[in-house]
Amino acid sequence: MQDSIFQVTPVLDMTVTLHDLAIDGPENKVAEQIKVHIVPAGEQKVDHMSSANSTTPSQQPQEDTTQEEPLDHDAADAPVKTEPGAPIFQFTSPTASVKENFPTGVPLPFDPALKVVPQGAGGTIHLKIVSTNKRIVDSFMLTPPTIDGEGEFDLVLSNPAILDLEAVNSLGPMFTIEIEARDDTTKAVNRQNLTITVSDANEFKPVFDAPSYSFAIPESFSSSELIASVAAMDKDFGYYGIENVDFTLFGVYAKVFKLSSPQKGKAEIRARRCSPALNCRQFHAVPDKFMLILRARDANGTGLYSDVPLQMEILRENLESPQFESDHYEASLVEKSTDFEPLLKVEAMDPDNSTISYSLDDPTALFGIDNSTGVVFVRHADFVTVENLGQRFNITAIASDGANEPARVNITLDIVEEGQANNLKPTFERPTYAFAVSPGQRDVGEVSASDPEGVVMYHLAQGGAGYFSVNVSSGEIYYNGPLVQDASNHTLTIIAVDTGRPPKVATTNVQVLIAGLGSAPAMITSWKSVSTKIMRDAPVGTPLAVFEAKDGDVNAKLVFSVASVYAFDELGNRISDSLRLQNFFAFGDAGVNNGTLLLAQTIGDQELLSLHATISVADVNHVSEPADQAFLVVYIEATDMKPPPVDQVLQFSKVLRELSVPEVLPIGSYIYTVNVQPLPSALNRVAGSVTYTLVEGRRFFVIDEVTGVITTIKPLNGAGVVNVTVMGTHTESGKSATTSFLVNCMRQNDNSPQFNKTFYEISIMENKPAGSKVAMITAADLDEDQLRYNISGTHATQFTVNDMGVISTAASFDRETIEELEIVLEARDSGDRYAQVPVKVIVKDANDNAPIFLEKSYHSEVMENSPIGSHVLQVRAEDEDVGVNGQINYSLMMNAESQKLAHVLEMGASDGIVRNTRPLTGMDGDYQFAAIAKDGLGLNASVSIFLKIFATSRCQPKFSPPVQHIYNVTEGMPKGELIATFQAMTSGNNCDVTYVIWNGSAHSYTDGTEQVVLDATTGELRSKIMFDYENGGSYGLVIAAQSGNLFAQSSIEIRVIDVNDNLPTFSVAHYHWQVAEDAPVGKVLGRLQATDGDSGDFGKIYFHLIPVDAEADSSNFEVGSEDGRFKISQLLDREQVDAYRFYVLASNEQTIEEKDVEMVRSNPDRQDVAEIVITVTDVNDNGPMFDQEVYMVAVDMDANVGTVLLTVHAEDPDLSNDAAVLYHVHEEVYRYRGHSREVDGYITVDEHSGHVTVNQPIADFSQGVFEVTIKSADFSNESEAQSAMTAIKVWVYDSKQLVLIVVNERPTMIDARRVRQITDHLSTIVGAQVVTKDVKYHALPDGRPATDRVDVRCLFVNKTNDDIIPVHKVISIVDKHGLNISGDLPVLAIREITAGSYSAQDGDEALMTPAGIALLVFGVVLFFGLVLFAFLLCYYRAAFRRQKKSFEQQRIAMSNANKVHRYKQPPPYLTPPSTLREIEPPPGAKTPYDVQELSVSLGSGDAFAGAPLRSTLMPSQHPSSPPRMNEFSPSDLNQFARGQNPPGSQMSQDSGWYDSTGH
Repeated sequence: MQDSIFQVTPVLDMTVTLHDLAIDGPENKVAEQIKVHIVPAGEQKVDHMSSANSTTPSQQPQEDTTQEEPLDHDAADAPVKTEPGAPIFQFTSPTASVKENFPTGVPLPFDPALKVVPQGAGGTIHLKIVSTNKRIVDSFMLTPPTIDGEGEFDLVLSNPAILDLEAVNSLGPMFTIEIEARDDTTKAVNRQNLTITVSDANEFKPVFDAPSYSFAIPESFSSSELIASVAAMDKDFGYYGIENVDFTLFGVYAKVFKLSSPQKGKAEIRARRCSPALNCRQFHAVPDKFMLILRARDANGTGLYSDVPLQMEILRENLESPQFESDHYEASLVEKSTDFEPLLKVEAMDPDNSTISYSLDDPTALFGIDNSTGVVFVRHADFVTVENLGQRFNITAIASDGANEPARVNITLDIVEEGQANNLKPTFERPTYAFAVSPGQRDVGEVSASDPEGVVMYHLAQGGAGYFSVNVSSGEIYYNGPLVQDASNHTLTIIAVDTGRPPKVATTNVQVLIAGLGSAPAMITSWKSVSTKIMRDAPVGTPLAVFEAKDGDVNAKLVFSVASVYAFDELGNRISDSLRLQNFFAFGDAGVNNGTLLLAQTIGDQELLSLHATISVADVNHVSEPADQAFLVVYIEATDMKPPPVDQVLQFSKVLRELSVPEVLPIGSYIYTVNVQPLPSALNRVAGSVTYTLVEGRRFFVIDEVTGVITTIKPLNGAGVVNVTVMGTHTESGKSATTSFLVNCMRQNDNSPQFNKTFYEISIMENKPAGSKVAMITAADLDEDQLRYNISGTHATQFTVNDMGVISTAASFDRETIEELEIVLEARDSGDRYAQVPVKVIVKDANDNAPIFLEKSYHSEVMENSPIGSHVLQVRAEDEDVGVNGQINYSLMMNAESQKLAHVLEMGASDGIVRNTRPLTGMDGDYQFAAIAKDGLGLNASVSIFLKIFATSRCQPKFSPPVQHIYNVTEGMPKGELIATFQAMTSGNNCDVTYVIWNGSAHSYTDGTEQVVLDATTGELRSKIMFDYENGGSYGLVIAAQSGNLFAQSSIEIRVIDVNDNLPTFSVAHYHWQVAEDAPVGKVLGRLQATDGDSGDFGKIYFHLIPVDAEADSSNFEVGSEDGRFKISQLLDREQVDAYRFYVLASNEQTIEEKDVEMVRSNPDRQDVAEIVITVTDVNDNGPMFDQEVYMVAVDMDANVGTVLLTVHAEDPDLSNDAAVLYHVHEEVYRYRGHSREVDGYITVDEHSGHVTVNQPIADFSQGVFEVTIKSADFSNESEAQSAMTAIKVWVYDSKQLVLIVVNERPTMIDARRVRQITDHLSTIVGAQVVTKDVKYHALPDGRPATDRVDVRCLFVNKTNDDIIPVHKVISIVDKHGLNISGDLPVLAIREITAGSYSAQDGDEALMTPAGIALLVFGVVLFFGLVLFAFLLCYYRAAFRRQKKSFEQQRIAMSNANKVHRYKQPPPYLTPPSTLREIEPPPGAKTPYDVQELSVSLGSGDAFAGAPLRSTLMPSQHPSSPPRMNEFSPSDLNQFARGQNPPGSQMSQDSGWYDSTGH
């Protein structure tokens, strides 16, 4: 906590000492002194109290930043003068003592009570706070504010923030409040100071200075040396501050360490005193890595606390000698034999995991040993005889780790004479066996083998998937696998080994049928391993986990239950009282189809750290089905109980009163284990542990003072019954407890079982379910008794063993909770003789933990001129897994805003250090990106990084001119040649610049590298070696200009120019591939491979495809220019081409020229040329093909339903003669002036004939277009029909929109090709699509058909939007551009179809009904009326036109005489006389060209051969009408464009053109 800062006026400079400050604690009051230095305003002086836990302002809560006025503490002690008539306060020096968490709205407890009385008669007294500190005025209030006469009042807190001692603007532990009482009668005022003392409340728990710690401890670490020192902070002070923080260490291996706190707020961890039982190697028996929890609790261990993990790592050292796994080896060897039967191999283990080397002490030098494997072999077989060596011969094997005393073991060789050797192997009764096993049956059957020379032993050699075992002596086979729904077959290989010298082996196969249940077993579908955490005071009914299961049976009824439970107390001791622990759990609905597991009993003060439950689910309607299991770990928070006295809880667990052991046990044999009962968790804060000593029985036994394991130290022969008394002593308190038991050393007259080894080490993967097989360990008994196996020891309850010695798990293990387990395997014969062997089970790690970053985010600031390789920041993450599972790799992940840092920053993959690999110049600013921590198998975590880059000063060097990034040198360039010169400038005048090169491997600047040297003064870069391209094609450098501590850096690359002296070479010169013709585009047929002896660009190979035949098309295939992948680029068609041949040229050039192609064709046997032959195989890939991709047709809006528009036709090349093509409408869309919608049924197609007809009235669709997609499909014998599509555009027109084209050509000359030729020409002129409606004979005025003309009716359609172009616009465009008829086209005339200008020749029927006759009469009368009106109109119109024409001719003449030619386009062509009649524009017409008729007369005789067509437009009188000009043929206009006079023309005086007629 930081004390208050007091400021007064500048004239004061003094020290005030306040005595007897009462601070409330939980047990007593502590008197302290507070020294307050009063300094002039504007300065800052902070005097800390006795607490050392001061914090910076940035760490304090910013509750109120209001500027306060100085507090005058002298006012508290100044005498108060009372004005005459002023109210009188009836108290002196009132003081209220409160805690900083005092509640609001409650009166402060002043002693004495606050009371005010008036002087004399007096009146109403008004009370208020008049303190100069505004925060005080706003944080307190006086109640009641007014008093009539005399009375008591209270000071009430309204803002609790003012009492916060940890706040940056705290008023401190004592301050005064000045109050005022005013009498409204006398107007006199009296003031009084109230004193408030504030004591600290326990608001903050201790906080460690890091989220976790890691420590590495040498294995030989001395107990007196300091291992680690960890500090904690507490923002509170006094009783709840750092001075009263206690530290406690938790964990399974916490007993190995000793905890002390020599300084307040700091914990020191040391090893406990040396244990003689461990040869002063305390850390030998602990794992390489383990976790401890350090807890800091304030208020002398009774207040708030926080925990921090300590990751401890033991650094193993080579301190122990190797040990052979057996103390003696025996082997049989036939005379002069080169091989041992079976293989003789000695094995040793090193506790330090050092490499072991084997050697042999053999005085005869007849035998040898492999120094790495320990396999013994015969060197000189001819000398291995009974005569030379005797029947038994001893040699010694030696195992050495190179640092300690070697281990030695004797090997007894039994030499067998050749005539006495075991030459007969066992024989099975049958070559194969077959057995059937019912569900739930364990016994499978029995195999039997006989041997005339000895006893046979059986072993399972292969098969069975770990589900089978065989009795060694009887040959009985057992099934240990699960029950399954379906039957399964297994093939086992059983071997029989005899006991002869040497032993012989026979094999047989066993077929086993495991019958199925016929129903589906229940199966848990949720996580099989679940962990959760609950509070110790969690109420009953708290959900712990939800398990889900499924069962494939229809009538399944799933019931969840808790199969078994064990627990660990807070010291890591296992509690196996399953029946009692099961009371903590209950399933909802009694577990019937409900997998919700609930807390059934509160944990309370029970000393439990975690509960481990095995959850079972079974189908109760199918009792023969096996149950499935899952595993749950419930972690419980540590209890906060005060520790009871040690002597009340230090008690031994229950021990046997008498223990029987054989008297022939070897020295060091395990006898028994005694332990005190687990201490309560509250004693974890009491340093110390329990050590064990023998009070009685030390003559024969010794006890491990840490583990309580009792072993023998001498033979027990004749010992009889020995009384053993064990004392357990608490090392810190000195309290002890004892227990006693009897050891009955039984005399033995026969053989006991024996294990092959004195120690076994096996392993199992963590998270394996209960029931998983771990290993099979068997013992041998010379008496051939049936052995029974049992497990004891520390972790005995976590394993099971059957009569075959197969050890299985009883629970699932978490390596992060426990890494090693120790059990004792006991083999006992029928005479109660037994053997025991310790077994260590190592739990292997699985990747079940993701990395975790130690910080929530990381922040760093760097300068932009930081040198390359500068340390920017470091992130750290931890992974509870080990090995590759816990190996963390770091990387950076940039977002869009920080992407430009991606090539500038680099993170160390192993250490998480971020360094800059390039200069940071110009990158100043704030950035945010992320760091990724990924373990060895893909689990990852991320954390945010905030980086700020600052700009530098004026002496920042800058290269001028800018450094280019690439410098080329020629291969073979001599040493010392100048490569480049660098110059750097600074904005300051007094800045010295030197030049250096960044050495990335050394993380420093130097004057050169192995290849180049840089002059520090001149900046000249010269070569130090003769460059060789094959040794290195490029070299990257970072050139730096340095000015003081500022750098300018630039990355450059020195490239060595190579010489091309090798041609590419194909590894295979000829390729032949077959491909089906329906192969998809992009299919890769193969990959060409070529090599080039050059490197760099000269070694880069490009592939070029060249057809063998110059005329052949190669577009169907392509070859990858760089990767050589030969693939299809276009669809193939075998019916067109069935084979292809290509050459492929491998070249260093990306493009080749024609001469290269000819060179390949003339010489294809070159090494850089490969030949490819491709054969295309046939498939049925042709569907129906339409005659046209798009059909276009026009239809009258009044067309009747059923009108045939056109006939579509498709043919299928693959169809047989009797096959057919069917048609149907696939899609129908109507479009009109940019809008479209789907329609249905207006246009249909006959599925057999292809006739497209109108199916519904279309009058409402005038001037629009139907776009119809027709789909055709064949019906071949294939499983799926081939299909094709075509589009039909149907324009719905009004008859007035048709354009009539009069073709002056005999009808016999007109065919479809001719009509298409004409319409294509018109389409080009108008720039529109021409849709032909029909072609008919031209009707003469008398109704007879003309023999020299043909009428073509068509629509002109906009190509862009498919809108029908109006007739007058078509005529206007044609008139404007002319028809430009070529010599092979007939003479044309274009007209607008008006009423009466064209009549159908289909013979319409007259209306013969009465209504029709009346209508006809009315029409006749109307017709004559209109004729009369038209006659009068034409008369006056003709007069008007004559006057208009005369006026226009006058203007044209005047224009030709006075103006030069300025027209932008040539006039229409002049042709023999034609007529053009212009009618008056209708009302609303905008131009004189809105209504016009075009009549073009074209003749087919010689008189008109080659004559140009003239189209004359006669506009009405209009001010903007252009003057006419002389008209010319196209050739005349071309000559005019070249500046020549057309033939028959002269240049007039006004430079205007005129023809030979003078016009």
